[in-house]
Amino acid sequence: MDYRKISKNIEVIKLLKKRKEIEDKIFKLDENALINYELKLLSSPVINESFPDTFEVSKVISELSKNR
Repeated sequence: MDYRKISKNIEVIKLLKKRKEIEDKIFKLDENALINYELKLLSSPVINESFPDTFEVSKVISELSKNR
């Protein structure tokens, strides 16, 4: 990935590369860990209160939860 397309800031590029390294390590430990974490966040009451009429979000969470 060419991080220069995202930012010209060297520090931001370093952080993005570090984030990718960490995500790769997590994926090696548990390939569903990041997905499960995101599902947990999406199903939190705070998110549901922020977007109460968002049927699509609820539908996606439901479908993804079935596949776990």
